[in-house]
Amino acid sequence: MEPTVLFGIQFTLSLVAYTLIAFWYVVPRLSGLPREKALMPLLWIHVFRIAGGTILAPGAVDIRVPTEFRVMIGYGDLATAVLAPPSWLSAPLNRKPVTCLRS
Repeated sequence: MEPTVLFGIQFTLSLVAYTLIAFWYVVPRLSGLPREKALMPLLWIHVFRIAGGTILAPGAVDIRVPTEFRVMIGYGDLATAVLAPPSWLSAPLNRKPVTCLRS
């Protein structure tokens, strides 16, 4: 089986699993909370975004992956991680623009 097909199957199965987890556990737990409190765990997840940073490490990806693409992904994840703390700090204050900007 080609690696691309195998990756597609694994990705699809992971997506299905995460969707089921979200509907069975996350949505019921967060739906009873006020919006500001429900946003907090969803924003905390993005503080720990390291996958984009690892793509910048030498040898982490194939040499044929364009440098521009690796830099774009790396800095995109860095921006997400930087914007996460202001988002969760402003959520209790009901500051919508920061959270919307982060989305």
